Amino acid sequence: MVGALDRLKGLFNIDINSPIINVVYKKNSDNTTNSHNEVEYNKSERKLDVILDNISPEKNEKLKPIIGELINEDHKLLEEETADSLRGLIEYNENPGEDTQIKKFFKDILQPLDYEALESALYLRKKFAEGNDVSKAKRDLRERFGDRGGNIANLCTGGYFEDFLKPLYNSSPDKFKQLYESIVGKSIIAIFVHKNMDEDEIAYQLSTKITACKKYGIDFLHIRGIGQSNVQKIKEFIEEHKDEFDFDDKMIYESDDKGIIMVELLLDS
Repeated sequence: MVGALDRLKGLFNIDINSPIINVVYKKNSDNTTNSHNEVEYNKSERKLDVILDNISPEKNEKLKPIIGELINEDHKLLEEETADSLRGLIEYNENPGEDTQIKKFFKDILQPLDYEALESALYLRKKFAEGNDVSKAKRDLRERFGDRGGNIANLCTGGYFEDFLKPLYNSSPDKFKQLYESIVGKSIIAIFVHKNMDEDEIAYQLSTKITACKKYGIDFLHIRGIGQSNVQKIKEFIEEHKDEFDFDDKMIYESDDKGIIMVELLLDS
């Protein structure tokens, strides 16, 4: 579902990728620049002014329900701490460093809200790696983007955008589209099996992550792989070790060409 802010951008053909901290509706007499623009964007404050006097009656009718939705969403004055966090995110997005390539790769692949959530998640991952407490920022992310945003953050933290989703898209864009919603729509914690991972490493990760899932009340765990050798490695491991680990059942997705696999383990409570 397209959010109100994205519909506002679409209505006025606004191309702004950075987070908008505040949206202000004002008369032309309140506009110090006295221009004929329908909207004006203050980049330093991340504030979007909508100049009501410059909008046609037809567009104004389309604007009214969007205004109502935005009032009920998070696009009003924020707590100073949250605003500071957003400004830090803005600075990061302007200079993302080593995350530049992953952002560039997914820019035109993900829907706008998912991409914005990914930007925020990459920033949180960077701050966490620097030793910062990101618990409140992560709560803000989930409040802004919902459970879906939390799932994106979990995938991002685990490196799954780089390790699984990017290779998946490069392997088959159609398979990516087929699996993406399932991957992002659930709170997925996963083991990505690659060519350098042996049986002992799979067993160690599986044991560790089953314990972590139960600790945080997550009742499933996915094991995923791309490439026929990895698919075979996963299938053989599950068959040989299915009695050693504490899970009730499993559901396996396997592509027709045997090149992609996703195993879902349903964990005991």
